[in-house]
Amino acid sequence: GTGKPIRMLTVSAMNLVSGEEGDQLSLFEEARAVRHDKTERLEETVDSIRTRFGVGAVVRGAVLGNDLGIHRGDGREKDKR
Repeated sequence: GTGKPIRMLTVSAMNLVSGEEGDQLSLFEEARAVRHDKTERLEETVDSIRTRFGVGAVVRGAVLGNDLGIHRGDGREKDKR
């Protein structure tokens, strides 16, 4: 027919089990676990590099930019050159 397409469909269910029995599941739990694992591996790698080459071997880009005197372009920090 000439009906409009469905834009959103919501299904709700409440009180199917008591609060002690039920578990709240997440659609994103697996992605969160993968992200956590990657972060863990990254932190271990950075620690290894710092142990071998010194604490300053790996720093955040914002810290490095300040050390080099790079102008931020927002007027908050002046060019040190």
